This record gives sequence, C-alpha cells and structure tokens, in this order.
Amino acid sequence: PLRHYLKNFLKMFYSFYFTKALIAIVIAYFYFGFGNISEDGIIILSRYQFWLQFTFAYSLLALVFFAVTTFGIMLSTFCRNSVSAITSAIGIYIMLESIKSKLHIENLLYSSYIEYPLNVVSELTEGFYAAWGPKLFYLILISALWIFISLSASFLIIKKLEFK
Repeated sequence: PLRHYLKNFLKMFYSFYFTKALIAIVIAYFYFGFGNISEDGIIILSRYQFWLQFTFAYSLLALVFFAVTTFGIMLSTFCRNSVSAITSAIGIYIMLESIKSKLHIENLLYSSYIEYPLNVVSELTEGFYAAWGPKLFYLILISALWIFISLSASFLIIKKLEFK
C-alpha cells in the first residue's frame, strides 16, 4: 500500500506541475508568438537556446518543488491532523527563512534555491552572461538530500504506525 500511495502521489504531483506549465506555454504562444530574443537587431538568444535553457531551469525547479512537497509529506506523517501539519509547515518555513542568514545555513536549505533556475534564464534573456556554475551542484545535492531525508522519515513513521 505504501508503494501504491507514493506512485499515485508522484503521478498527481507531476501531472499538476507540468499541466500548469503546458497551459502557460500555449497561452504565451497564442498571445506573443515565439521567436529569437533580440535587442536592437542583435540576437541575444535563439529560440532553441531559450527553450533549452528554459526547459532545464523548469526541470531544476521541479526538483526543488519536489523537495518542498516531500517535506510537507513528512510533516503530515508526524502530525495527527491536517491543520497541525499545515500550521507546522508554515511555522517552520517562516522560522527557517528568518534565521537562515544569521546561522549561515542558507546553502543547506532547499528554499534558498527556489528562485535560482529562473533567475539564470532571466539574466540570459536580458543579455547578461550567466553560467549555471557551482550553485547548480548544490541545488541538485541539497534538494536530493531533503527528498531522501523527508521520504525516509515518512516511510519510517508510516511503517511504525502500520505495526501498532
């Protein structure tokens, strides 16, 4: 039953996430059309370069959002009802956001990487040089660690509850 639950959750997560993206792209295509990104006749990014960078950024964003989602699942397994899970998630997020700079733990939190992928694409479309650089490695590593820790803790709690 646990594998079935996780499989259904992943289907729901990705279908919701990518459906929103697809709808936004279709609306943008009909309203604005897609061509090369240029300024004063100078091509900054070709259409294909943009879509490659945008797709890569969106994939990275999906990874970070999956870390956020698994953190929420972990909290929902710890709490007895949904209200306390939601309250805990919001409280922990606000607390971590307010103290992460003071404690110098911003590189260890997935929330520090939410804006990074689209900021790089934004800089590229504005004509600035922007490399994915070392922050990409941290984004993937920290998100994967949060996903692993959250899912592991959730599985342990669920297994413990099943044997009671």
